[in-house]
Amino acid sequence: MYNRKPYVILGVLLLALAAGCATANFKRDTYRTLGAAGATYDAAMKSLSHLYDTGDIGDAEKAMAIEYGGYFWAAYHTAADAMVVYMETENTADEARVTKAMAMLSQALSRFMDVVQPMLAKGGDK
Repeated sequence: MYNRKPYVILGVLLLALAAGCATANFKRDTYRTLGAAGATYDAAMKSLSHLYDTGDIGDAEKAMAIEYGGYFWAAYHTAADAMVVYMETENTADEARVTKAMAMLSQALSRFMDVVQPMLAKGGDK
């Protein structure tokens, strides 16, 4: 069987993303969502590094994780940069850019987790 915990975490993050962008506390919620997405990525990559060091995943899996991690990282920085601009202007066009970038971030995180979850499951209860 596989570990459902990463999917539960991803679901919570996606719900936070959807709810966070629709509230009056747009800035706070966006920053919290960015922080949670970044923490999820960091934890997964640290775990994958350990699994690679112990031989539980190979070079091909490592390369795939790095590739999809790169897509996430690009989306993360696009969203963060959009938020910086919005913080300076606070206009609706820039808020819409942040919302769009956050949706792209959500998709990139989902794809990343879809790819790495089977790799992380190889760690089992180690």
